[in-house]
Amino acid sequence: MSGIFISYRREDTAGNAGRIYDRLVDRFGRERVYRDVDSGQPGEDFVEAIRSRVEGSDVLLALIGPNWLKATDESGGWRLASEDDLVRVEIATALERGIRVIPVLLHGAKMPGAGDLPSALSKLAHRNALEIRDTHFEQDVSLLLEHLSPRWFRHRWMRRLGRPIAWGAATLLLVAGIGGVYLSQVALTPEQARVRLTQIDVPYTPDAFVKSAELNDTKSVELFLKAGQDPNVTNRRGVTALQWAAAHGNLPLMKTLLRSGANTEGALRWAAKAGQLEALQFLLSKGPTRAVLDAALIAAGDEAGAVRELLDHRANPNAAAEDGSTALMEAARRAKSEAISLLLAHGASVHAARTDRWTHGMTPLYFAATGSGDEEAAIEAATLLLGKGADLNTRAVDVNNTEGWTPLLAAMNRGHWKVARFLVQRGADVNVQSVTRDDRDEEVGIGLTPLMLAAKSGEVGTSVALLDKGASVETRTLSGRTALSFAAEKGSLPLVEALLSRGAATNDANKNGWTPLMFASTADVTEALLRNGADVEARTTRGATALLIAADGKATGIVTLLLSAGAHPDAVNDRGWTPLMAAADTGKTDNAKALIAAGANRGVKNHAGATALDIARNEKSQGVVDVLLAAESAAKAPSARKNREPRDKGG
Repeated sequence: MSGIFISYRREDTAGNAGRIYDRLVDRFGRERVYRDVDSGQPGEDFVEAIRSRVEGSDVLLALIGPNWLKATDESGGWRLASEDDLVRVEIATALERGIRVIPVLLHGAKMPGAGDLPSALSKLAHRNALEIRDTHFEQDVSLLLEHLSPRWFRHRWMRRLGRPIAWGAATLLLVAGIGGVYLSQVALTPEQARVRLTQIDVPYTPDAFVKSAELNDTKSVELFLKAGQDPNVTNRRGVTALQWAAAHGNLPLMKTLLRSGANTEGALRWAAKAGQLEALQFLLSKGPTRAVLDAALIAAGDEAGAVRELLDHRANPNAAAEDGSTALMEAARRAKSEAISLLLAHGASVHAARTDRWTHGMTPLYFAATGSGDEEAAIEAATLLLGKGADLNTRAVDVNNTEGWTPLLAAMNRGHWKVARFLVQRGADVNVQSVTRDDRDEEVGIGLTPLMLAAKSGEVGTSVALLDKGASVETRTLSGRTALSFAAEKGSLPLVEALLSRGAATNDANKNGWTPLMFASTADVTEALLRNGADVEARTTRGATALLIAADGKATGIVTLLLSAGAHPDAVNDRGWTPLMAAADTGKTDNAKALIAAGANRGVKNHAGATALDIARNEKSQGVVDVLLAAESAAKAPSARKNREPRDKGG
């Protein structure tokens, strides 16, 4: 069945994906909207199922958040580079099949360039993106729905009329070719006008009337009006023709609609949002009410020209929408200093905060720190706001609807490192933590301190700035992790050394017993931790040592370093697994060689009765099988027995 496929990463845009999904279902029906959390059939190949559903869709919405491009898997690998990554599979399938792909930018994310993407996804960079802003969520989603709607409208009209699916192109061509002839007949009756609309495949409906205005199709709108269409009728999303005409700045069409009795109130906001100054000035001349002026100012936000016009007409600089949004918040989010300065000069409050469930507590400074403007512009915007007394440490609801986010935490979570360092220098609290609900939240930065967020990203400069301002190296997450464990996992030696030099403890374990040494992902970090007293025989709550964890999939250099530091090659966990079994299980041939060279016992059986050789054969790890068989053959050789004989007798 044709429909809309939503592609997203749970850790990046799960909250917004759910909200967008709900709006799409309300508009188009549940059977036309698909996302990967919907249930499949038992035994179904989920990758093939995803491909099939994408291929059966008309549109794929690629939801892109701040961490979409740089997302990594558990081993630190770039997700988009993996052919098994579901997001890559979804988008690549749509691009290959010529399906319409719309990038949807969330939380201030920027559109990646072709050079930033794997070749299979490079065409995504050429697609026009649509941004959904936290401050104007409903308005932006409505615009998305309007962009999607023509496909469904066309399908319904063509089924009814029995004509080819080419309404949009046919309408434009026919109107361009014969519109002048039709409309030159001044005495056109309503019945004749409806006939003309039918001849160009445009149904006489409110939706089609508003759609004509959206397409900037003046001639079709005039035909509708001659046919008796109410100029104030709305489409199913509550939008009027005059609002679209104002958004396009189409003065002749606006005047035609007004002569027919169109109401100006809702149109002022659309002209302001689009920065259409001529249309805005025209509508202002009609004497709008204070409420209409205030709503337009909130919508204008970052459009300095529109903001100036509205303020000159006495719009309230502190007017707020139902969700608490103000014009200053939008100007700050876009880092538009001219608009910010205008609003501040007229008394806009830097302490205003959002009141809705998903962004409760976000202030203009919060939006400046997390918005879509470049970082230098964001710093300029933040400087203006701080100059008026903005609170550096205000707390808000943000990532996955969690609480306790400050501008500093939120900026760092989005990778705005220059802004973060600016906020640190201005005195932001460097030991604050957002509120976590469970351990899994840590994967997306929830419940971490600024130092942990910097360490998790390998940001040495930002980490040093935080340490210089008194950031604690001892603070733990809900699961018991410290900044050092995040730095070790990232594999940043300079950062690990900076933390160690400030007193970070090498053997602090989380609640599962994992120490920084167990998290270490590179040999140089492993060596630095060992040099600073890391316990090579420390065990997790499941009995695993750093060596067993490393043998399972890390570089041979780490295994060799741990063995050299005295790690026992046959230490078993609570399932009876040895490091050699772990290497066999994951096919790590070099690790298996290093363990055998260190005297690992090949005959040990785990609690299931399997040896390392059994595991290697079961997992089809042929390289490890060959290593183990070669070691067994070497052990049975006469020279080996002869060399071993005196020790056996002595024992």
